[in-house]
Amino acid sequence: MTTDIIEFFSGDPVVFESYSENESQPIRRVVDRAHYSFSNGFFSLVVESSNHVHEYDTVLYEDINTLEDGTLSFEFQGSERRIREIQDEDGVFIMQYEMPFPAQAMKEMIKVDGKDNKFASQSVQALADNESGEVKGFVYVIDNLGMFFRSNGEWDLPTPEMLEILDTSESIELTVQGAKKVIKDWDEGKKMAASELDEHRALR
Repeated sequence: MTTDIIEFFSGDPVVFESYSENESQPIRRVVDRAHYSFSNGFFSLVVESSNHVHEYDTVLYEDINTLEDGTLSFEFQGSERRIREIQDEDGVFIMQYEMPFPAQAMKEMIKVDGKDNKFASQSVQALADNESGEVKGFVYVIDNLGMFFRSNGEWDLPTPEMLEILDTSESIELTVQGAKKVIKDWDEGKKMAASELDEHRALR
């Protein structure tokens, strides 16, 4: 049996969106891969995730439209579906801490999760100076992927200067809601001490 496959988005994880007249926002989910399959006269658009495979076997390849930004769009059962690249803003529903996050890092995390068949452990930690107690920064730590420092309102790979902060700091793990609040304050330029984070500490 001969099967020809056309990969979408180079086989990378993508966001799948379902649009409905009854909803103001599309329903979104992350999928591991989307491709089109031709096999001995049969065809289907295939959307795969680690625990689910959905085949749209009534969607013709020529009926899949490509929008200006590269998003794929097609009709199914009277409503629109879209497949698009992961964006930083998708971190609000992909990441455990519900924050915008570098898109490429999220793709890598999803790929690792799929191989290990588990969801990567995540934490956001404040770094408080061991002597003064002043908060010097925040890190987002992801198993099997590494850590990202908060810089200029975004999560970024650490510089040598940022890594030096780790050697002289206490790490304080924060709850999801606590992290969102204090990082918002941090991004706005507020200085804070470790003692101010007590109510936001994650339980261990």
